[in-house]
Amino acid sequence: VKIWDIESNTLVQTLTGCHGQVMSVAWNPQGTLLAASSHYGILKAWNTKNWQLSHSIYSNSRPMATIGWSADGTQLASGSHDGKIHIWSS
Repeated sequence: VKIWDIESNTLVQTLTGCHGQVMSVAWNPQGTLLAASSHYGILKAWNTKNWQLSHSIYSNSRPMATIGWSADGTQLASGSHDGKIHIWSS
């Protein structure tokens, strides 16, 4: 996952740890966490202040096709191609 500053067209950060194709990314409502899901059922979340990995979740549901935060940013939902939906607490 690459974070770009679109005004200056410069690369800000490259986030590692998502194995396989990244399927979905989502910022929490506060803008303090960025989550990404992968084809292999791996969910990662990074702290946006220092870009350190803060959460790493492995799921048996593959591929993890989409993710989205709750309005208050305390939960992250993931949906996979096998029809399963998981709710994760942040």
